Parts: sequence; C-alpha cells; structure tokens
Amino acid sequence: MKLKRKVPEELIFKTFIEWDGERGGKALTGKSQSEIFFDTPKIFGGKGRYACPDELFLASLGGCLMNTFLYLAKNYVRYIKDFKIATECEIKLESDAYIVSNIRMNAKLIALEKYAQAIKTFLEAAYEHCHLIQLVRKSTNLELTVEIEKIKKNSF
Repeated sequence: MKLKRKVPEELIFKTFIEWDGERGGKALTGKSQSEIFFDTPKIFGGKGRYACPDELFLASLGGCLMNTFLYLAKNYVRYIKDFKIATECEIKLESDAYIVSNIRMNAKLIALEKYAQAIKTFLEAAYEHCHLIQLVRKSTNLELTVEIEKIKKNSF
C-alpha cells in the first residue's frame, strides 16, 4: 500500500532519561514532556514499581502499529468498536548476554462485518509501514496475528 497523503520526509524524536536515585527513573518525552516512569524488575534487584524497559519497548511496538493503522485507516475507524494489541517477547541468555529471540503481536478488533476485510488489509499494511516494527524485523522474528470479530450494524 503506497501512502497517498503528504507526510514529512524526516522526523526527529527525543527523550531525556532521569535516574530516580533508586533502581529506576523517568523518561521525559518530546515537546509535551510527558513522564514515563520505569523500574528494574525485582528479579534483578529492583523494586518493580513501574514497567521495565522491556515492557515499554513492547508498548512502543504495539503503539506504533496502532498509530500507523489509525493513520492509514482514517476513514474506517468509525466502523471499529474495539481494538487491542497484545505483545510479548522471549528473551534468552546467550553467551552471558540477553537477546530478544521472538516477538509476537496479537491484534484483536471488533468491527462491522461489511468493512472487516478492508480493516484487516489496513492493519497488514500498517505492519509493513510501521518503522519500529521494520527495525525490529531486521534483527529478530516478529509475528503478527489478526483476529477480527465481525458484528452486524444493529449491534454496533
């Protein structure tokens, strides 16, 4: 699917990370300076108060897929009742270093039956266009499964 709308040629995103004085910290993001807190998991001596960076990484992948889909399927969003993405990864210890060996994404949508196939096509296109997913796919296996529950108009 070729993008028809005009999009910027280049984007720059920035974060600033601050240590919290314990076993975690916070990320300040972009222009909004939103705060995202993170912590070291208990198994590694942290308190596990917040998401660990691995979970934030998975959230970034799911969020990128969702945002890309919402951009591409702009005119079809009104036919979607619900949209969720579950993402998980396997991390294995190899030669004294952890590596990500598999990432699985499961997208579940509830959509009007009449538009379900078009919505699935947009989601598959989003998977191909999402820059974070493309980056990860160069280094590890990333699988996407899509489940669409089709509903009639009167149950929307």
